[in-house]
Amino acid sequence: KAYRDVVPGAGIGSHKAARSPKSQQTRNRPSTTSLEGMGKNKELWHGRENVQNIIHRWSIGNEEGVKSAGMGICQGVVFPCMANILGVLLFLRLPWIVGKAGIMNSFLLVFICCCCTFITALSLSAVATNGRIAGGGSYYLISRSLGPALGAGVGLCFYMANSIGAAMYLMGTVEAWEIAAPKAQIIGVGDLNNIRVTAFCLLGVCLLIVAGGIKYVARLGTLFLFIVLGVILCMYLGCFIGPGDNS
Repeated sequence: KAYRDVVPGAGIGSHKAARSPKSQQTRNRPSTTSLEGMGKNKELWHGRENVQNIIHRWSIGNEEGVKSAGMGICQGVVFPCMANILGVLLFLRLPWIVGKAGIMNSFLLVFICCCCTFITALSLSAVATNGRIAGGGSYYLISRSLGPALGAGVGLCFYMANSIGAAMYLMGTVEAWEIAAPKAQIIGVGDLNNIRVTAFCLLGVCLLIVAGGIKYVARLGTLFLFIVLGVILCMYLGCFIGPGDNS
């Protein structure tokens, strides 16, 4: 007792009494839940339930005031993809490729193209499901996820590919038209200027259709797809029916 000074009245109860104001402040301190808006107002933006509901509605695209303007999975995805696959390259250019490169090299070429298409489809699916899909083409889709520089590069390549593909499809259409109706040509069958003039006229018709809106393009694309499927069915029926009597 000689080596320490005892503070008068410094018992256990006094320590509790001294700590009581601080503990009172601790009890009155707002919790994290109340600061986030769960205590009194659950409609606040920072409320956990409200934020989860907003994220859920945003992910499924059912927010208030937002109306889906899509064409559905068939008319918007399946039919355009089938129309691109069953095109000029498959019917007019693939036999020429087989004749020039051979069967094995043609299979190798088709396999490489399928691998590139498969990887591109997976990458595009990953980018498209990374957030909400807004309006715009490939540039807007990629620039929102990967940046404007990469989006501009991919968009430029996509634009060039579509331009070259449109020219190839127009030339293939004129070649098929020359075979189907040789007497109904503007200049003459086999003439290069006939391909140019007829393709230019078809390009003008396509321009008018595109200017009408994407709905008309989708409807005509679906119509042309069923025509192509009918032609393919006739090709298989020809294997069983055979040619008619020429007499």
